[in-house]
Amino acid sequence: MDNWSDYHLALAVFEAGSHAAAGRVMGLSQPTVSRRMRALETHLGGALFERRGDILTPTGLGRSVIDHARNMQDEAAAIERAARSGHERIEGRVTVAASDGIGADWLPGALTPLLEAHPDLSVELKIGFEPANLAGGEADIAVRWGQPGPQHSLLARRAAEVGSGMYASECYLKKHGAPQTLEDVADHVAVGWATPIAFQWPRTPIGDELRPRRDVMVAAHPSAHLEGLRNGLGLGVTSHRLARARPGLVRILPDFEVMLDLWLVAHGAVRRSRAQATVLDHIAEALRADRDHFRNGEPSRFGQEDSRPC
Repeated sequence: MDNWSDYHLALAVFEAGSHAAAGRVMGLSQPTVSRRMRALETHLGGALFERRGDILTPTGLGRSVIDHARNMQDEAAAIERAARSGHERIEGRVTVAASDGIGADWLPGALTPLLEAHPDLSVELKIGFEPANLAGGEADIAVRWGQPGPQHSLLARRAAEVGSGMYASECYLKKHGAPQTLEDVADHVAVGWATPIAFQWPRTPIGDELRPRRDVMVAAHPSAHLEGLRNGLGLGVTSHRLARARPGLVRILPDFEVMLDLWLVAHGAVRRSRAQATVLDHIAEALRADRDHFRNGEPSRFGQEDSRPC
């Protein structure tokens, strides 16, 4: 089997979250997408996706296929960028909505190469946890956690997976010791989240939450949550990428990990605007390039680790 377009289709299924949504993106019927995915799975000898609620989630084999398909897509995008270079003028203002963490500490750096390449283009960042109403004109593009939101006339792609684990400060662990099992977590206190989309505590096989006995502090913003952890107030669940950028935080119970999806959403009319389409594609490419940063906490290609001069 040498139909490389089927690997591209598998990536589209991952980004869209379902066969039907991938079909809309690719201009194919849902039965056609399902048939081609079954053929690819037969060829590769295993399932690529499993269903969790309304969303298809990649298996181990599926994740490997998606990573390779992304590499192929990145190479194709690089060729297209090289062909376009110097021939397009992109201008106007594009509004991007994102949560505090992604919008404040990652997007500015990720957007810098684009804005430097197009001096007549500008981006307005709207930071907050409440999802912006794209259909109502509150933003042109949104980066959303967990679910893309009601579809209607929106385009959505699952752009990244964000890995999280349990962390505590060295000083907290020195005073209270580290839990050795998930059940031991109940003997500790926590720095919790006060947001609708938050990193979850572990659960038992029947779905009961295993969490500390009480929250000493709850925070709505990642910076405050991390400062609570860093100051030794308790255990907390946060992303690897944020925790590993804070000296003094230690990962505990490393077998516990939760992956959250990060979705890139835009109004269906985004392709009519060259500026909006350019920003959308650039953010998607930046998220793909930084996938190890979001999944494992590796240094970002765009963040403060670069220490790039002005």
